[in-house]
Amino acid sequence: MMHEALREADWQRLEELRAQFLAAQEGDASAQPSAWKNERDLLLYDAVYGARIGWKWDAFLRDALPRLVLPANARLLDLGCGTGVATRAFARHAAGVAASVQLVDHSLVATQVANSLVERDVPGLARTATPCDLQSLVAQPFDVLLVSHVIDEWKDEAWHAALRLARQASVVLWLEGGARATSRAMQRVREDLLTDFEPLLPCTHSASCGALQELNTHEWCHRFAQPPQEAFTTAHFSFAAKRLGLDLRSLPYCGLAMAKPGFHHARTHGLVRVLGRGKSEKGKATASICDVHGVRRVQILERYGKSTVRALADAPWEVDLLKLGFAGEHGQGKVVSIDPA
Repeated sequence: MMHEALREADWQRLEELRAQFLAAQEGDASAQPSAWKNERDLLLYDAVYGARIGWKWDAFLRDALPRLVLPANARLLDLGCGTGVATRAFARHAAGVAASVQLVDHSLVATQVANSLVERDVPGLARTATPCDLQSLVAQPFDVLLVSHVIDEWKDEAWHAALRLARQASVVLWLEGGARATSRAMQRVREDLLTDFEPLLPCTHSASCGALQELNTHEWCHRFAQPPQEAFTTAHFSFAAKRLGLDLRSLPYCGLAMAKPGFHHARTHGLVRVLGRGKSEKGKATASICDVHGVRRVQILERYGKSTVRALADAPWEVDLLKLGFAGEHGQGKVVSIDPA
């Protein structure tokens, strides 16, 4: 549908869906973050908002999958499937790995549309589509849990049921938006699952999350996906950006990849993760970093790596893990060397 010319009524409906989502983010209890009414709503969503989420899944999976040992003939459970964006992205990046998927969403029409779009894009994948009932899902066997953009909608009961569900998986791949409150909720998910899983992304370590320490309440763990060329070269997305107020140059997301023993590769130690986007200054950049020693702000001079330092602010998707040398012990003091990992 992406290349289908949308009517004025379609753009108006997309505006309404975005307004509902933003109102829900701002705490309006009457707003519905996923206010789909029918199949047409879902197809419109998939053509614009779903595509943008798909770009984030692409970036997240490119980082996550090389760190994982995926089970053969994997059974996927796509929680909060929407239009099946996560499953379709997984199939693009891990072709032939999955044998089946269970598509789950609180919206029945969403599961129906997701089923149709997954059949179109991944024709060999066995599918079941069911409304979301977290309690009954606990009894369903699966290997890989895909979770997409649900965390802001959960109440306490759903939260605990989802965590019980996650503990059944061998691999958890969880993607949310890049807002601070969302990120901190994701960090709490990480803490809750630490006893059963090894955190692989975005983490450089298995210790408690440094961003959750009281002195770091201003920090939040998020990344940026690189926008694809089609975001700027197609009339569809150029018009969508102007009409809907979407900044397609900025694709912030929070991604959490965790795996049980035997389902991940060994971690490379001594690396730091850059959180979010750095701030560029003359001859240097300031950035928040995370490693086993915690989360803190550092200044990195251009003379230690001009292209890397500039990318911290201008192209953060190019700066993932770094190996930094410090003047002091235990990852402290001034940065005196920098190498991309």
